[in-house]
Amino acid sequence: MATVFSHGATHLLLGEDCNVLTDPYYPRNHRIKPDSLDLFVGWYDFLVRYGDLLLDQTQVDVTESFTGGINEDLVFSGPDGVLFSTQARAGTIWTRVVRTSLGLVIHLINLVGQDEIGWDAGKNDPAPQTGIRLRLAPVGDPPVLLWATPDADNGASRALSGLAEGAGIQSDALSAGQVHAVYDLPTVRTWALIFIDNSHLA
Repeated sequence: MATVFSHGATHLLLGEDCNVLTDPYYPRNHRIKPDSLDLFVGWYDFLVRYGDLLLDQTQVDVTESFTGGINEDLVFSGPDGVLFSTQARAGTIWTRVVRTSLGLVIHLINLVGQDEIGWDAGKNDPAPQTGIRLRLAPVGDPPVLLWATPDADNGASRALSGLAEGAGIQSDALSAGQVHAVYDLPTVRTWALIFIDNSHLA
């Protein structure tokens, strides 16, 4: 669901009377257990709540223009051993950046602890990731970002305040006097998004 929803899509999965489809043919379905039903309700509520961002028909994937490789407007770091990737790779936190009509949406999809990424294979329980930091540049006054995840707080958003810091070290793209802001991110369990309003973008 994190992959599907973060790409502005939905999938044909849930049926009537609390059933989930188990086959492309509708007669094959299975009753959802109550705890699983609560999970589905929370995730679909999240999709509806942030539909203006997630389902924006004008959205464009601009990941490689902002992070990964030589582009370091957005730099993620974490405790030793935590890897970030702009591609879906098992064992990493998959980062995607999408430009919408309202601003940038950064997706963090936690694939740490997964052995594979096949869409039709069972998944291990996610390994929650803490201590992640986002470095945003260039900025003047650090903008307030919005954070939301279907995994906590019933999907409600929370404000993230950044700390302005000076130029980066000479070996990275945040050097040459650029001022950047650093944000300590909440725990990433399965999927989280960060929203940067257009008013904060150059």
